[in-house]
Parts: sequence; C-alpha cells; structure tokens
Amino acid sequence: MHAFLYIIPTCLISPAIAENGLDGWLRYALLPASLTSHFLTGFPSNIITLNSSINSLVYTAARELQKGLRGIRHKDVDIICSNKSQSQFASIVIGTVDIFTKTFGIGNSWDDLIQDGFSLNISENSVRIIGRNERGTFNPHAPIRCVNQWDNLDGSIERGYEGSSIFFENGVIVRDLTRAAEYARLLASIGVNAVVVNNVNANSSLLTPENIQGLSRIADVFRPLCFAAGGWGLSIYDPLDPGVIKFWWNITNQLYEAVPDMVGYLVKADSEGQAGPLVYNRTLAQGANLFANSLKPHGGVLMFRSFVYNKLNESDWKADRANAAVEFFKDLNGEFDENVIVQIKYGPIDFQVCEPVSPLFANLPHTNTALELQITSGIPRSAMSFGLYASIMEDDS
Repeated sequence: MHAFLYIIPTCLISPAIAENGLDGWLRYALLPASLTSHFLTGFPSNIITLNSSINSLVYTAARELQKGLRGIRHKDVDIICSNKSQSQFASIVIGTVDIFTKTFGIGNSWDDLIQDGFSLNISENSVRIIGRNERGTFNPHAPIRCVNQWDNLDGSIERGYEGSSIFFENGVIVRDLTRAAEYARLLASIGVNAVVVNNVNANSSLLTPENIQGLSRIADVFRPLCFAAGGWGLSIYDPLDPGVIKFWWNITNQLYEAVPDMVGYLVKADSEGQAGPLVYNRTLAQGANLFANSLKPHGGVLMFRSFVYNKLNESDWKADRANAAVEFFKDLNGEFDENVIVQIKYGPIDFQVCEPVSPLFANLPHTNTALELQITSGIPRSAMSFGLYASIMEDDS
C-alpha cells in the first residue's frame, strides 16, 4: 500500500538542518504552523488498519502514515485494528476492497481498479485508502518494477560510488540489515517491488547454505514493504545436460524453501568472459529456458539480459556492436518460455549519455521484454537522464 505517497510533497518545505540524508525523500520534516493552521480542526484522530498482522503490507502502510503525521505535524495518531462496530468518522482507513466490504458492508465502486491499483477518497475529515490488493500502488504499467542493485559478496558495489554494500561483507550476507530495511522503504515508496541484490556477474558462493539462509533474512526484511525477495559446483554449463538441469532444479527448490515468495532469477549469459549456452552450441533461448523451467513450479520469473556484444568477432570490420543484440536474439523470437522476460538496455551500446532506442525492442514482438535503465551516476548523469528516459518510453517501437 502506498501510504508514503500522500506525505511526500510536504517534505520539500522545511529546510534540511543537521540531516544525514538517509531518509531521502521520506524525511517528513515539520511543517511551519502557518501552513497547518487551516487543518488543525477536523483532522483524523486515528488510523484504522484492516489487517492486524504487524508484517502485513496494510499494517506497514499504517505505520508509515503514523510516522509521517508525527513528523510533519508533531501529531500522534493511534493505529487501531478494525471491527464492524468501529466508526470511520475522523479516521484514515487503509485496507483492501474485499476486507473493507466485509468489514463495513459499504463502499464505493472499485470495478475499475486493476491489480496493484488503489483508490483514495477524502470526505470531510475521513480518508479511505483502498487497494485492489495489499500491494495497492499507482495502477502501474508494468507488473515487475525491479532495481538491479548488483552488489558483490566481498562488500564492494558494481558501479558504486560511495560506501560499501548493505547486503554483503566478506563473502556472506551481513548480520545487521537495518540499512537494507531503510533501502527497501525508499524503493517501495516509488513503486519498486523487486530487487536483484547480487552482481549479475555471479559468484557461486552465493548459493552456499549459509548464504541461502541469509537471502531468507533479506526477504524477511523486504517482504512487509511489498517486495517478493529476489560457477556453481559444476564442471559443465550446457543447459541441456541432465546434470546441469538437475542441479538447477535442486538449487531452485532450496531457494524457494528459504524464500517462498522469491521473484526468480536474473541471468546474463555469454558476456564479459563468463561461459554461457553459446559455448556449447546451444541458443540463448535454450539457456534461458533452463532456468525458466526450474522456476515454473514456483511461479517464478527469469529476467534474461540481452547484453552479449562482446561475442562479436572484433577482426570483422562489418561487425556492428550496436546491432549485436538484434543479431543474437532476433531469430529466437517466440522461442523463450512464457515466464522469461528479455531485459534490454535502453540503447544499443552501453548506457551512453545520448543514444537511440535499442532496435531489439522492435524485433521481439512475440517475446516478453523489459526496459533496463541506468539510474546510478555512471556514464549518464542522473540529473540529466529524465529527458532521455522519457524519449525512450515514448518511442513506438
């Protein structure tokens, strides 16, 4: 539930004094009295949550609203669990369509709400925030809204520019996940619902029993904030080899036992010196489907990156790196399993300051695809990237 979003605009008014920046845009700084005096009366006196479980998304949203109101108004608002006799008067009600209807027997028409959509209704001094489900966000265009964090197990960060990993240290998952929880809170506030915690240039030690349990701890931290959490002892990596297939089925089952709501895998094959299906004369689709098949029984998704340019023959002057992804993937259109999503960088090269839309989008009409943007300050400076993002998303390819 997006309790965050109703408080965000007020955070920009008070000056930032003696702050460390960790709260980001969820500062909830105190508003001056001149801006709040007109709604001192008739302000909701409590928050009614339609789910009493402290780890539920609804209850988490209620706590976020409580924190925000305390920050911007210095007003303590109690969270109370609903019952049929509870009055909605002077209250903020948070819940889902089904539970609201069962509890109060009344309500607006929410037929137009899609999955993950929500309705905000304000009537005098009462507020209703009702979601189609507990994830209730801004009617998102895409069901998977994922951040590729890409931290390394030694604690370093891929394309990181300050500090160490909030997930890993010395080859294992850190004990203190306080900062990870704050990160999840910031991501959830803008509608992100999945995160890839480890570097796409994979390290096999992530799949040790200790680290699998560590991934379960990360998932426990992220789950109340609307997230589904998300070289391996093999001598061969052929996706059609029975031993490889068995290995990934076993590993996938272990991961889902530890993290039942894991989204799935992110895979980059045949790139930057790491062996992939092409080494064994298999197609990229066969490589992707290896993982997809192991994920299917669990409802998992495979994000398969199209970043494979370095397999070009550099001695061939006619080789076109900008068209490399098309050459590798075009003939595979329709051969990927239904739970595979080909993740395509926005441009045909590699996160340039300005480049055209990747031609691969127009060449995979029968394949699930996703847009990959770089939002860290690397080659494109993030402060100047929004116009580029808009031009990419408005393209009709």
